[in-house]
Amino acid sequence: MDISVSVKLKQLRRDRDITQEELAKFLGVSFQTVSKWERGDCYPDITMLPLLAGYFNVTVDDLLGMDKIRDEARIAEAQNRQFEMYTTPGKADDVVVMWREMARDFPHNISVQFHLAQALFQYAVFTKKNESQYEGVEILERIIGSLDGDERHHAISLICNAYAQAGDTQKALDRANSLTSITNCREVVIENILLTANDERAITQLRDDLIRFNMMFRNAIGQLFSWSRSLKNAKDVVSTEQLIALIKKRMQADEIGWIFYPEAAHRDGDWSSAMSYTNLAELYAELGDTEELFDCAEKIVTIAFAAEKALGAIFSGGVGAHVEPDGENRVVIESSPPRTARDVALEWFEEGEYFNTIRDTPRFRAAWERLKTSAE
Repeated sequence: MDISVSVKLKQLRRDRDITQEELAKFLGVSFQTVSKWERGDCYPDITMLPLLAGYFNVTVDDLLGMDKIRDEARIAEAQNRQFEMYTTPGKADDVVVMWREMARDFPHNISVQFHLAQALFQYAVFTKKNESQYEGVEILERIIGSLDGDERHHAISLICNAYAQAGDTQKALDRANSLTSITNCREVVIENILLTANDERAITQLRDDLIRFNMMFRNAIGQLFSWSRSLKNAKDVVSTEQLIALIKKRMQADEIGWIFYPEAAHRDGDWSSAMSYTNLAELYAELGDTEELFDCAEKIVTIAFAAEKALGAIFSGGVGAHVEPDGENRVVIESSPPRTARDVALEWFEEGEYFNTIRDTPRFRAAWERLKTSAE
């Protein structure tokens, strides 16, 4: 609990336009004591609080900043309730209603405004209604000057996405250009500072940066693959053969993180490779390389059994939502039942168009039948 009596005492004294010496004389203490209170080096004796409160015509609760503490506790409670609303069956619009009520009660609280904007963006995702997203942009544009650090960057990211979805690509790009480039980002600057100072913390920073940037590298390859599937001129930028090489590099990059976190290799390692094999299967199907397609299918089966044995039901299926057609446009949160790695692999085998050219072959059907069995 942050008792802010030092800040409040200084504010009250200055509002009343009196010196530390004058307050000290009234209380019968030295001005050095008052100075220590205001610096937060120590607190007034509990028997002194009623006298101080009476002198400034406030309550003891006001003097201790208890209203602020209660307000912060209420905001923290709202954050916890929001998490519960998003992760259990219920109505997503309740989150927006809750933060609207909080915004009415705390109209000048930046954190509350920020959470309301985030709730509006999430509501837009569920309902596909851009009106709430535009309202979120208006809120963020209004408060962005009061945000700093990660919150500011997150706000700019939300604003950019909203502009992009609205078709205003140039406005989104202009906003994005206000962000710091990766070569001058916080992590790189800290890394350079520690290395220049020969600070032993540099080794930890370098390790964490390696893991962080490696994750960005992996995600970028995944995005490149996804977009190459939908853009007509993709092959002018990256060929199928280049994508195959990149995905294989991504599989190697997965192993970098496991060097530092071997428990992640046990938990995620093989299954991460299985998802990469589905990407490879799609690319090999495009090239007509049936031998590689068979290899991908058989590796997916092996990995699925190993993952199911080690992890059990590892996929919650995620949390989805639908809009109730009741005139109120209520958004209902719903979660799907947990699934095993083998359940997901079966879905790939049954629905993956990349396996169409080999689907009726004895070798593929043998792998498929093996996947259908309850145990290897």
